[in-house]
Amino acid sequence: LATINVTLNVSNIGKAKTLIQMTALFLLLLGKDATGIQLVETIGIITLWIASFLTVLSGAIYLKQGLKHI
Repeated sequence: LATINVTLNVSNIGKAKTLIQMTALFLLLLGKDATGIQLVETIGIITLWIASFLTVLSGAIYLKQGLKHI
């Protein structure tokens, strides 16, 4: 797509994915060792899985947008 000078709009799902991914990273780095609370690590793992799902979803959206130009 770069060779034909096509730009794709940024989706809100991609932005949400980034926010959730950064939150997961923060919670996992903080972890139960720093807080003494197992729930922090568990929530970090859950948010990381949510971010992974949103990564696949936003990738599919970008792929669908990009295929229109090929």
